[in-house]
Amino acid sequence: MDEDGFGGLGFPLVSQRWQRRGAGFTDRLLRLPFARIQSVDAIRYLAPEGAEVTVAAETYVLVGRGRMRQVVLLSGRSWPAVAARPDAVSLEFTAGFASVDAVPEDLKAAARELVKFYYDHPLADAAIGIPEQVQRGVDRLTLRYRAFAL
Repeated sequence: MDEDGFGGLGFPLVSQRWQRRGAGFTDRLLRLPFARIQSVDAIRYLAPEGAEVTVAAETYVLVGRGRMRQVVLLSGRSWPAVAARPDAVSLEFTAGFASVDAVPEDLKAAARELVKFYYDHPLADAAIGIPEQVQRGVDRLTLRYRAFAL
């Protein structure tokens, strides 16, 4: 899978649970890396004295910016102090479509095109790349799902 998901889509195709870690409740940590987020499952942190604490789900909300999502505190709330560690905060979330059946047919068609190409050309690799015609077909099928499409 590419750094930004299957074929540059910006999210995993099928439901996957992910975890991000950081030194604090920064915008970078709270801005989720995929376009299709199902849920924020837990936010935990290490308190300055070392105890692991779970942030109450009632204190934050998942909001959208275009196709991207970010965790934001509700009005009047503040993030707690955390231990001075690079992994003091943990954000767990689920991304992707709920099941293979829920993946839209055009995304499945794009995957089939790529599988067919590599089946027909077993010695092809990333250095050679795929023919422009195949790439254009995959791009056409996946364009509306990509994070930059909006």
